[in-house]
Amino acid sequence: MKVLHLNTYDTGGAAKAMLRLHKGLLEAGVESHVLVFKKTQEDATVSEVQFPFLVKWFYRLRSELNFRLLKKRTDPIYNFFNAGEEVCVDAKYLLKSLPFQPDVVMLHWVTGYVTSVNLQDLYKALQVPILWRFNDLNAFTGGCHYAKTCLRYHEGCGKCPALHSNRLEDLSYKNLQLRKQLLKTIPLSFVSSTSEIDQQVRSSALGKQQAVNKILISADIELFQPAADKKVLRQSLQLPEDKFIIFFGCQHILDPRKGFDRLMSNLKKLHERLMPAEREKVLLVYASRYSEVSPDIFPFAAQQLPFAHSEKALAQYYQLSDLFISPSIEDAGPMMILESLLCGTPVIAYNIGLAPDAIQHAQNGFIYPLNGPGDLCDGMLELIRASTEDYQAFCRNARTFAAGQFSHKREVQAYLDLFQKITNKHV
Repeated sequence: MKVLHLNTYDTGGAAKAMLRLHKGLLEAGVESHVLVFKKTQEDATVSEVQFPFLVKWFYRLRSELNFRLLKKRTDPIYNFFNAGEEVCVDAKYLLKSLPFQPDVVMLHWVTGYVTSVNLQDLYKALQVPILWRFNDLNAFTGGCHYAKTCLRYHEGCGKCPALHSNRLEDLSYKNLQLRKQLLKTIPLSFVSSTSEIDQQVRSSALGKQQAVNKILISADIELFQPAADKKVLRQSLQLPEDKFIIFFGCQHILDPRKGFDRLMSNLKKLHERLMPAEREKVLLVYASRYSEVSPDIFPFAAQQLPFAHSEKALAQYYQLSDLFISPSIEDAGPMMILESLLCGTPVIAYNIGLAPDAIQHAQNGFIYPLNGPGDLCDGMLELIRASTEDYQAFCRNARTFAAGQFSHKREVQAYLDLFQKITNKHV
């Protein structure tokens, strides 16, 4: 079996999930290779599309101009990145860059790189089944990665709020109609990685015409595991040993999707509900790559940690914490929910993304609807006031459930079974 993965970059959250699957397939004896638009890391099993210099310059310039233009004309909360289905890398360059003739082509996060136009050309040349794995909505909308409350993608887009449009036949409509027309001509199957995204794709206009499979995403259960000694980790970062540490963080902590305003509101409510001695017990720690928030704005003592540039460093942040808070109101995961649980650290989150699959309410954490009943502060209060025995039960449940449901071997085997199924069907 030879599997070719296509992803725009070899870094970022989507790339991390893709590379984890890729390496798992290699370990399972599959000949797997990744072809990206832009490569930044040294890895012989990952290569960059080969272009003549002027063509590469043209693509990079066009990509940057499209990004800037769309950023100006769209509402940023939707992450509308699709300038048009025709705006993609010519399939002839992809074909010239192939390391082998694949048995399966698998798409991941391919914005600005692969669309229905060059995907159809790829199929005509390769004649192999194609899978498209995704975490957000871009594969089956007219251009946005997050639709918020808009359900226009159920019908075919148009009148797009991301474009501030009242026209039916706007860019989102044209993108999705062309995508539907082209993709129905090739053996393409979607793969959803959470239950939420699975429900969204199955209710979409495009998902109704394509095969859909659900394979839950995985994490590294060997790297993300409970700490051997939490006190030692805290000492290494000069954190107090006797505090109840609540950890939160993300790449862009002030991104509206990440729910920082909701987090602040809940922390203020928590502060009001706690007794003075309980307030002194709490320490907030947080980390972010791009947004700096002063510790002074929080109602509790707070400390900013250096951004974790490696998964090992990130695992230590979960391990030294007593609780991880994910206030995201719209998210592909976040993967931090699963990683924290694997480290034996309970999680509190809203009922979005990966949370419904990973969190067992009042067993390994707490999960709340976006609009109630209940909210994040309720779960924080429960865990802060929990007895040592009850809290340790939460920690054990966190690790046990996550390791059982989200193991890497389980995910790899599910894909091996799916590869076999679609290749047999395609013969």
